[in-house]
Amino acid sequence: MPLPLSTWEMPAVPSELVDAFWHAHILDTRRYADDYQLLSSSKIRRSSASLAFICELRLQNGERLRLEIGDVSQSGLGLRSNESDIRRLPIGTVLRGCKLELGQQRLQDITLQVAGCGLQWQGRSVMHTLGCAFVLLTLHQQTLLQRLVYQIERARRQ
Repeated sequence: MPLPLSTWEMPAVPSELVDAFWHAHILDTRRYADDYQLLSSSKIRRSSASLAFICELRLQNGERLRLEIGDVSQSGLGLRSNESDIRRLPIGTVLRGCKLELGQQRLQDITLQVAGCGLQWQGRSVMHTLGCAFVLLTLHQQTLLQRLVYQIERARRQ
C-alpha cells in the first residue's frame, strides 16, 4: 500500500538544484561513472561485485537483493540490475530495512518506496531499472545524502 504524502518528512524535491542533478543522471550511466571517478579518483568497473554504490533491498518475504545504484539524490535512488528480479516489485511497494553502500558511507535501516520501473537497452542486453523514493529518513541520513550529492555536484563543476 503506498504511503500518503502527508507521512513524508521531506518534500519530494528538496530544491531545484537537487531536481536538476537528479534529472541529469537518470539512466545516464556514463555521466554517473564520470562523476564517480571525479569524486573517488578511481574508475567504476563493470562487475557488480566491485561497484562502489550498492543498494541491498530487503523484500517483504525476507529475501535480499543487491542492486547497483545508477543514480542518487536526496529524494531517492535509481537502481539497476541485469536480472529480472526487480520487475516483480509493483509501484507503491514499501521496502523496509534496506542498506546503502555509497562509497565510504554506509546507511542502514532505510525505507524505500518503489516509484517506477523500466528497461534500458545496452547493446543486445537489457538492464532493468527501478526508481525508489526515500521514506522517513532520519536527520543524520538526510545530512549524509545531502553531503554526497553536494560532493558529486561540486566535482562535476570542476
